[in-house]
Amino acid sequence: MNEKLIHDHRDEMLRLMVSLKLGKTTAFQVLKRMNSYAKQNPLQKAFKEFGKIIRTSFILRYYDDLELRHSVEKQLSHIEMMNRFAKSVFFGNNQEFTVATKPEQEKIILCRRFIQSAIVLWNYLYLSELLTKVESTDAMEEMIGVIRNGTAVAWQHINMLGEYDFDKLLTNKELRFNLQKIFEWKYKPAA
Repeated sequence: MNEKLIHDHRDEMLRLMVSLKLGKTTAFQVLKRMNSYAKQNPLQKAFKEFGKIIRTSFILRYYDDLELRHSVEKQLSHIEMMNRFAKSVFFGNNQEFTVATKPEQEKIILCRRFIQSAIVLWNYLYLSELLTKVESTDAMEEMIGVIRNGTAVAWQHINMLGEYDFDKLLTNKELRFNLQKIFEWKYKPAA
């Protein structure tokens, strides 16, 4: 690590950090400007050296802190699960676009997100309805704990290759979920 480089550009680095913090400039603008130089800017080199300190500090904390490692692993698992979820919804044509234009591709992506959101919404409604039916406080606390530590991003119960008839939804006035009961439900933690 080049401490002299950091020390020599300390004032410029602080000025840039304050500008970012106050919103006078954006990280995108800073990176765009620094990357526009033919040679690497000395300030950019100083920030890279400073970044080594932060990265080393994080690695040492990660190595030493079990709770931090669990938190990072949980986030990585969640990201991987979201990618698997997206793949399961967008399963046709080996997950490749068969349309050429960007607007058509964006429509497909928006449709995929819509389907994913509908599945997650259904899961939340289902869990909410289950909560309205729980009567004992102990069972309620246990269920809240499971929901808190779990995720509503689940799709194994959905038949992705199924045929769906939405006409029944339009003609049937009775909904699958009792929304009135769900909206009126309030969580009362155990004392």
